[in-house]
Amino acid sequence: MILSKGELIIKFKEEYINTTTLESNSAKFSCAQLQKKNLSKSVKKSISFFSHFANYKMRKIVKKHKSSYGKSTSRLGVITKNSSFQYMMVLEVDKYNDIKEMFKQIEGYEEIEYAEPNYILTTHDSPPNDTRYDLQDGYEQATDNDIDANRAWDFTTGNEGIKVGVIDNGVDYHNIDLGNGAFNTTGAKVRGGWDYINGDNNPDDTDNGTSSHGTPVAGIIGASRNNGVGVAGLAGGDEGNL
Repeated sequence: MILSKGELIIKFKEEYINTTTLESNSAKFSCAQLQKKNLSKSVKKSISFFSHFANYKMRKIVKKHKSSYGKSTSRLGVITKNSSFQYMMVLEVDKYNDIKEMFKQIEGYEEIEYAEPNYILTTHDSPPNDTRYDLQDGYEQATDNDIDANRAWDFTTGNEGIKVGVIDNGVDYHNIDLGNGAFNTTGAKVRGGWDYINGDNNPDDTDNGTSSHGTPVAGIIGASRNNGVGVAGLAGGDEGNL
């Protein structure tokens, strides 16, 4: 993560921001405007945060809040109070200010529940080099109807300690993406299994890819990623440095 220059996220205490502000179409305003028009009457005389930052710009995180957003009802009829994100706003400050010191100062004002720097999450977002990765459109699509796999891989590409059961017509562990012949040993992709057709503990896929289903399913889960061949498994580990 990197620090966004010139921005602080501020959470106001609920009693200091009224519904006029929350439900208005205005998404951006100065602290002076906020103090004059939209604060509750008890706060308009305040010489605290709003006066000290009167010339600073601020924008709402929730652009147009509705009171109905505050609660939700479960299928059992239980009413739950939702998180009060509407009281969170972004304060735009001079980018040359020391943000880390400034947010500590702001937290000392009566109106403020908390303040923190606006960190921006950065990702490599790089696709792997597997030759058939482009066919795996469930991972990434231009329309964003996907699971954002590239971003997820910035956090993890898999864990060998997690076992996933594939109940299907077998897994070709001779495939280079699924072990290259290694089976039921340390470091092997496929460990254990049962062949219910032949009645033995060798789950090898005997269809050799002609009508296989279990092998492609296992590949989506655990094929080696970024090894220059085949597909990229969602949790198959990383063979390179992307």
